[in-house]
Amino acid sequence: MKTASPDSQLLALAWLKARTDAQGGLAVSNVNPRPYPEVTGYAIPTLLHCGEHRLAHKMAKWLVRIQNEDGSFPGIDGEPQIFDTGQVLRGMLSVRVAVPEVSDCIARAVDWMLSQVDRSKMKWERPRGPSWRGIPEGILLYALAPLQEGLTIGKHPSDSSTTLGRLTAYYARRTRVRTNSHFLGYIGAGLLEIGQAKAARRAVRRRHTATWPGMAQLAETRFRLGNYRVGEQLLASMAASQLPSGGWTGGSREYFDHEEISWGPKFYLDACSAMQKAWFDRDLQSVPESIPESDERLAVVLSALGDIRGLRVLDAGCGKGRFLRHLERRFPSAQLSACDFSSEALEFVPDGVEARVGELTNLPYPSSTFDAVFCVEALEHAVFIDQAIAEMKRVVRKGGKLVVLDKSEAKRGSLPMAPWEQWFPEDLSPTSLPLTTEDGLFRLWVFDV
Repeated sequence: MKTASPDSQLLALAWLKARTDAQGGLAVSNVNPRPYPEVTGYAIPTLLHCGEHRLAHKMAKWLVRIQNEDGSFPGIDGEPQIFDTGQVLRGMLSVRVAVPEVSDCIARAVDWMLSQVDRSKMKWERPRGPSWRGIPEGILLYALAPLQEGLTIGKHPSDSSTTLGRLTAYYARRTRVRTNSHFLGYIGAGLLEIGQAKAARRAVRRRHTATWPGMAQLAETRFRLGNYRVGEQLLASMAASQLPSGGWTGGSREYFDHEEISWGPKFYLDACSAMQKAWFDRDLQSVPESIPESDERLAVVLSALGDIRGLRVLDAGCGKGRFLRHLERRFPSAQLSACDFSSEALEFVPDGVEARVGELTNLPYPSSTFDAVFCVEALEHAVFIDQAIAEMKRVVRKGGKLVVLDKSEAKRGSLPMAPWEQWFPEDLSPTSLPLTTEDGLFRLWVFDV
């Protein structure tokens, strides 16, 4: 099954990179090279997930430069739009720490969005341009979560929270629509983001006209709602229809049927990520909490790390922290940190270990934070392997080391594998050591930083 395979995800990422111009603007489609602020904005979190930090930061800086004086951002028709400005906010918020200059941009965009509220109806005025013909106003639910987060930056009118609450109430009543799956996907995701899971569940079940980006959006929401089987089916259908370029058309006669649109790969990558997290959450009970003292994997990791007394050490992709328990006991003065994309798994990490939610491709730490990073049986799930290794190296100080223990490519096929899983060759790093346990299934790699 091609669903969420590394090759298909790498192709989708390559499509996005190839259609981002030198300034950082992502094109509308393969036939319309005009940079599209809305899609550029919400592509930023997707690129961070893929480990493409430089490109994500370039996009954010381009958006700062093109912001209108009043704080708004233009839609596909060139006119200022609430929805489009909300999606730029989404991207800006995801890089606020790494790109500090976006903070003023965020505050101005929030003020503009609030200034456009019709106070008599507590809603935004519906755009009148032809580009909005047939689009349900319920999609503005997908602009509410970034607006809410944006309110935490800068000073805004004292009644902003009340205004947001009334906007939420208004648009949450505008979901009973017959539309295509793309717009329905916005509605379902928007409801889920504002904490209305039951309403989101009802929304994604409504009849709709199928589109390719909408199929990915509905799959992502299904995964996040715990409906893994339906999400997998939707994503499998989309993956099977990926074009050789890595992209997708709109997918219906009425919706970009002859253009490969830039939001297709973006939402596909988002859905693949949601599938992976749902897979781990579903099988969390099978993730081991401990590892025996006699296990060869523990011995080689300890040997590779060496004496870490007083040092800062990160377990990247820590699961339930089984290796950290041994490190904490052996090196009580070490400053241990744990990172995993599953917040549920982190609940099992030892109390003395600082834990954060994050991905191998997007670690939530400044550069050169740690003396050493180790990663055990997690890189195989990263999909974007080169980016993950580069990201783990980024958070290691000069002269430190990265230790990876994972499965050997030579033993591929000896165990069932997740659709996105990858095993690794001996030359992944110059320093490599085969293990004898489980008939040579595992190998250790050490990267000097």
